[in-house]
Amino acid sequence: MCGTLLNAIRKALPCKSKPSDVSDPERSSSVGCLSNLKGTTTRHKERESNSSSKVQRKISTRYPKTNIVGNEMVLYNPGPSRERKASNGRMVKSKSKRVGNGGRAEGPHMVSRFKMEIPLFEHSREYCGGNSSVVCHICGQQHQKSSISAIDSNPVSKRYTVSKLQEGDSSRKIVEIICRTGQDEKQHIKMETVLKVHNMQNILTWFEDYREMVKIKARKHPKKVDPRCLADGNELLRFYATNVACSLGSSSSGLCLCNLDKCGACRILRNGFSANKDFVGSVGIFATSTSERALAYVEAHFNRRKALFVCRVIAGKIHKFDQAFSHSGFDSLSWKVGRNREAEELFVLTMDTKHIAKKTACVVGGSGFVASLLVKLLLQKGYRVNTTVRDPENQKKIAHLLQLKSLGELKIFGADLTEEGSFDAPIAGCDLVFHVATPVNFASQDPENDMIKPAVQGVLNVLKSCVKAKTVKRVVLTSSAAAVSINKLNGTGLVMNEENWSDTEFLSNEKPPTWGYPLSKTLAEKTAWKFAKENNIDLITVIPSLMTGPSLTPDIPSSVGLATALITGNEFLINAMKGMEMLSGSISITHVDDACRAHVFLAEKESASGRYICCAVNTSVTELAKFLSTKYPQFKVPTDFGNFPSKAKLIVSSEKLTKEGFSFKYGIQEIYEQSVDYLKTKGMLQV
Repeated sequence: MCGTLLNAIRKALPCKSKPSDVSDPERSSSVGCLSNLKGTTTRHKERESNSSSKVQRKISTRYPKTNIVGNEMVLYNPGPSRERKASNGRMVKSKSKRVGNGGRAEGPHMVSRFKMEIPLFEHSREYCGGNSSVVCHICGQQHQKSSISAIDSNPVSKRYTVSKLQEGDSSRKIVEIICRTGQDEKQHIKMETVLKVHNMQNILTWFEDYREMVKIKARKHPKKVDPRCLADGNELLRFYATNVACSLGSSSSGLCLCNLDKCGACRILRNGFSANKDFVGSVGIFATSTSERALAYVEAHFNRRKALFVCRVIAGKIHKFDQAFSHSGFDSLSWKVGRNREAEELFVLTMDTKHIAKKTACVVGGSGFVASLLVKLLLQKGYRVNTTVRDPENQKKIAHLLQLKSLGELKIFGADLTEEGSFDAPIAGCDLVFHVATPVNFASQDPENDMIKPAVQGVLNVLKSCVKAKTVKRVVLTSSAAAVSINKLNGTGLVMNEENWSDTEFLSNEKPPTWGYPLSKTLAEKTAWKFAKENNIDLITVIPSLMTGPSLTPDIPSSVGLATALITGNEFLINAMKGMEMLSGSISITHVDDACRAHVFLAEKESASGRYICCAVNTSVTELAKFLSTKYPQFKVPTDFGNFPSKAKLIVSSEKLTKEGFSFKYGIQEIYEQSVDYLKTKGMLQV
């Protein structure tokens, strides 16, 4: 029963944070969402019957300590101002100077360690977008703009949007369980509204980056290792309460944010969390282990609605408040410790915002299959992106890129691979450069001038602009498995790795079918390595196999058509696949999303160096046909290829990439499921 409920909840919870592939200790912040509620779901009945201390222990065990990100906000109606007993035995009013500022804007912004949810607990100037629909960048769900909170144009403040969870929604039920757990049944605080907080992708990225930073710090101190910091950065479920001075979440105003300084909830949604000024020198953000504790510290004189943020927090290493506080080795400060030594009241320490300054990346050839998806990924990760196309005035060819501007800061430049200096402007000021563009024309009668020379000259022109820029820290070049696997090798079961190169002499002299492409990729990569060594450029080359999967481009990419030829029944492309296997020894495939993730992973991985093969599946035409025939009998996939070899001659190995720490998301099942769904949306296959 609980398992069924949990699965329903997971499906109902959009905007889930995803683990970052990046471990960058220089980044000091991150933010995410409440995405895994298993511990609360499976044990909520037990918690409701247990004592407060037991409740705190169970929740904290499931939710390690975090930097703050919220995913729901609960709004409560005002109740009578009354005294309640604090956890330390003192009588206190519902007001307290501890959290009265409700995320005051003057303090340093907390952009890295919190992720939230909000239940709402009167009126002001409000602003709202138009009535057009918008799509959440994280969950992909569409909402009416009139029901989405407006976000300031300041890039740093683009953190959260909200939508309302209706009565009966599974996500709302879970939030209600969490908020009521540990509350005094006699208080009967009315829960008015539950809002879903949609964290921007850069917030999610910062959250995971901060987690990695905490884990790295923990690994550097093996004698005093904190197992929770080492495991997950010490992530916790925590609560943060503030006032609501406007009508946010009410039926009269919808979900528009006000611009009043006295409204703590809207201020947090617009600007993020900030340090409390009233305690220990603005040391950090106050969070509690139960909702009751958080609400108890909201100033009673507000006598307005109250907002309770349900947050994931990367608490990291926690320092006890009653001990000397003399160094910066801690991430959080424990204000009150319970009987089980759990931090019941916690200050999450703030960071200098200079550590979260955006990096700028240039993607060369941005309109292509791989490059456009790479642009999207970089924007989602919080980068500023410059990209190049041959003709920026051709609106039809760059329409899919223009749509990505809603994700972040994207500039589109005109540049030509054969024109030296044309990449100076887009690369100027960039931290990273991804050279993805390459001329492809399999029908060319003159591969030497149509593909090989432009590819080699293009690499040189891009790298020369990198040298001029003097800001580029790393260049990532997209090569190809065709630059590795084409050799006159005998036998079977061969393994090709980054030490192997395709035989350029064989390609030049024998000129097998499509010889121009593998020769152009091989010579271009070798040229890049020579220039990089001579000019002290930090170069990484990614060597992907045949890529397929959903594309942003208006036309179906040729590689997707080739990879799915057995399904579509395109005889010309099926023969091309057979020719590829005869030439390279196998059919090696990867999902385009994994290829893009590998590019960014290696760009950000400090220890990365050299060449990296990116291949998820090694197979043959015959083996692939049998698999697809079984999986998609409705498409009548051919399986009889006469005397054609039944098994691949070799494999291309991604061992170096995976040892570096990269994990493939997609196997052959998922690769073809997504490719088939994509072809259906393009009208190439019957639904």
